[in-house]
Amino acid sequence: MSLDTRNRDQMQRDAARIRRDRERSTPTPKAPYAGPRRAPLPIRIVVGGSVRALQLVLLTLRTTGRLALSAATLGRLGRSGSTADPGLATVPAGPDPAITGGMRRKYRTAAAVREDLSELHPDGGEWLFQADASAPARPAGPGRSARKGRAAPAPPRAPRAPRTPRVLTPAQQRLRDRRRQLMVRRLRLAGLVGVAGLLALAWVKVPTMDAFLVRQVEITGTSAVPDLAVRRRVDSLLRGTTIFTVDTDAVRRRVEALPFVYEVRADRHFPGGLSLHVSEYEPLAFGVAGNGGWLVSRDGRVLVRGRLADWKDRIPVVRLEKRAVRAGQRLGSEPALRLLRLVPDAFPASVRTVDVRDGGIVAQLHDGPELRFGRDAELTTKLRVAERLLTMYGAGRRGSIVYLDVSVPERPASRLAK
Repeated sequence: MSLDTRNRDQMQRDAARIRRDRERSTPTPKAPYAGPRRAPLPIRIVVGGSVRALQLVLLTLRTTGRLALSAATLGRLGRSGSTADPGLATVPAGPDPAITGGMRRKYRTAAAVREDLSELHPDGGEWLFQADASAPARPAGPGRSARKGRAAPAPPRAPRAPRTPRVLTPAQQRLRDRRRQLMVRRLRLAGLVGVAGLLALAWVKVPTMDAFLVRQVEITGTSAVPDLAVRRRVDSLLRGTTIFTVDTDAVRRRVEALPFVYEVRADRHFPGGLSLHVSEYEPLAFGVAGNGGWLVSRDGRVLVRGRLADWKDRIPVVRLEKRAVRAGQRLGSEPALRLLRLVPDAFPASVRTVDVRDGGIVAQLHDGPELRFGRDAELTTKLRVAERLLTMYGAGRRGSIVYLDVSVPERPASRLAK
């Protein structure tokens, strides 16, 4: 080779080295840092769950492979007359199972087994080893040592070159953003469908579950009505129902049909309770009809049958125009009841009896005179005039008055006792 050729080659090598040094020294352009980007929460949940599941599967496969390798090794040691590996001992079934089992767990090479058996048996335990010359030797594969059958250490890896970040064009970035948005929308839709399915299943199954059966009924607010009567009324409606399927309106109507019951409020309590708050009527008067005496409420409802001796000193006694009445009936057109409903709370005296005589209403006061109201018209005005007269006479002189006639409110009249 001539000198000129050597110089030309040297110059080419120097130029190539200079280019390499210049390329290494020149920094690689990087995309501007736009901050960390995090995928939406559904994507992170799905990807994280998939990665965890994949890790679990790989761990299971690796553990199963190790167990299979150990079982195969012990099987080679225990099979009679097999030489699967040139350096491994073959342990056939001998006369002493305890010794052979211990050797299978502890020893892997024939030399180690012979060394220990020479101390236990005079013949050195040669009956345990049977060489099979016909079996071919296991060839040493790539990466495996031929002397001991073990894997040779892997050569060191070359250092990886730094990865150049990928710079996307605006169109590629828009396409990536559009795909991410589409994936997020699909995940949201799948989540909404799943939630709607769970809600529909709960709407169908939960109201009929045995865990919510009505097992406890609490009754409050009763004094004249026995609790046992209320329970008997609602027992057939509550049997086999839950707090979600019980018909509270039917329960309320059934209890309100009892005497003395004015109003019922039904409330559900989780998980299997029902409370009934009962509001009772207060009797306004004891009405005397052709078929006996009855307690009558302020709104004219006939409550229950009663005895005059038990109620004549507690509430006013009125004579009803109807010949026969029954429990639960409404008496809306009784003049005596209309008068009692209009008597103010601040009236000077309490009413003892109310009767209808010759088309006029007559009320007898406790320790006081008789009040004559005439026809059942302008009762409010007549009561106001009677209240003024009784206040004018005072409590000390009421006993001397025989009656007060306010049938004509503009010209009241009175009669005093002699």
